Amino acid sequence: MKYILILFLVLIASCGEGLEPNHATFPAEQTKIFGTIKFIGTWPPIDSLNDLRVIGIKNFPPKDFLTAFTSGDILFTDDSLEYFKDEVNYEIIIDNPPMTIEYLAVAQNYGELLDWKSVGVYEGNGDPIILNLKKGDLIEANFTVDFDNLPTQPF
Repeated sequence: MKYILILFLVLIASCGEGLEPNHATFPAEQTKIFGTIKFIGTWPPIDSLNDLRVIGIKNFPPKDFLTAFTSGDILFTDDSLEYFKDEVNYEIIIDNPPMTIEYLAVAQNYGELLDWKSVGVYEGNGDPIILNLKKGDLIEANFTVDFDNLPTQPF
């Protein structure tokens, strides 16, 4: 029993940053979208921040948001992003590449289940950047969310 406890303590101590993989050791067979979100402007009131996530939409624009969500056409970060920070990191693990993400955005839920708005879009030259993901891709997609100048609302 004493040796098991020592082995357990050695394993815990060797985890360093925990069990979260870093980008250098991420398994080659998995695909990941990750990045940093910088927030500028005036944050909305806390009562309109029910959820804040990075979302990826496969077929954009979705014909029906609820159906797209339940069918897996919308991917999203596992947890809500932290509020009232200047900068946060995010990641989305893609379990079944290859696939195309036609719209990647930071989205805010401000009310009921289907009350979402885009607060930041991953774009270049004013257009959303389409991501063609293959097995093993590590895609860095950074955002700046300006709460005082929100993008055109797609849904």
